[in-house]
Amino acid sequence: MFSAFFIDRPRFAIVVSVVIILAGALSLLAMPVAQFPPITPPVVQVSATYPGANAEVVEATVTTPIEEEVNGIDGMLYMSSQSSNNGQMTLTVAFAVGPILISRKSTYKTVSVSLNLDYPKRSFAKEFRFANSQPTS
Repeated sequence: MFSAFFIDRPRFAIVVSVVIILAGALSLLAMPVAQFPPITPPVVQVSATYPGANAEVVEATVTTPIEEEVNGIDGMLYMSSQSSNNGQMTLTVAFAVGPILISRKSTYKTVSVSLNLDYPKRSFAKEFRFANSQPTS
């Protein structure tokens, strides 16, 4: 019965649908960006410097052990690493967006403490940098 009203009056139905679309577009523009759901995964970036080493040495002595330490963290989607011939290494780890951020933060701390304690003994890497970047709006 209710649909028959709109079937009998197609111009009215078109006007109502255009008003609904415009109201949705205006509300989308008025919505603060902070209320949008996060769609990019949180990323942790680990950087290390091994002065005087080439890419193969950095890969063998710094990158591979760090990857082994980081591998298997809960919620990890993927990781990618890059070693360069000037002795620098960058490891980027992306995590799934979800409600287990508190446990991930403790995992970040555990891994960073473990790496900072182990690496001065294991290699000649002089500098480690941990950067936790969240999606920005």
